[in-house]
Amino acid sequence: SSDDSKSAPTNGEPSTTHYDLTLVNMHTLEVLPLQHAALEDGSDPVQAAHLSRFLRCRITGAETEMARTPVRVAATLAVLHESRRIEVVSGFRSSKMNEMLRKKGRQVARTSRHTFGQALDFRIPGVGAREMAREAEALHVGGIGTYPVSGFIHIDIGPDRRWRGD
Repeated sequence: SSDDSKSAPTNGEPSTTHYDLTLVNMHTLEVLPLQHAALEDGSDPVQAAHLSRFLRCRITGAETEMARTPVRVAATLAVLHESRRIEVVSGFRSSKMNEMLRKKGRQVARTSRHTFGQALDFRIPGVGAREMAREAEALHVGGIGTYPVSGFIHIDIGPDRRWRGD
């Protein structure tokens, strides 16, 4: 009998899932393990549901279905930089939270893509915002905002445009 170490266990032991990336919500400190391959092909509906919960509005707790493209871009950049960690600054924002941020003078659009579940603000530890934005341009057609002082980038699935913030 040959020993095939790649075969699935046949003795009733559960198989393990390999997660190659971890999202960290910088406001709640929750973590969400991800499989980059499942993001690429959309093969894991459970992962999509967990993502919507994880990226919920931090003020109201409201959730919406999140666009996968911004998360795919973040995951691809993390893999490119051999990082297993993506720090999420902002995912879904309720209209209430978006307006609150606008009133505080934050650089927030009145009809932000965040309020539609179409945007992600994130950083990758050890990688500067300008470098991430340059690399994102090669991967993504849509909105890319660079926030070098705060050290994150914004990716959305809206029209192709670029901007810089703090």
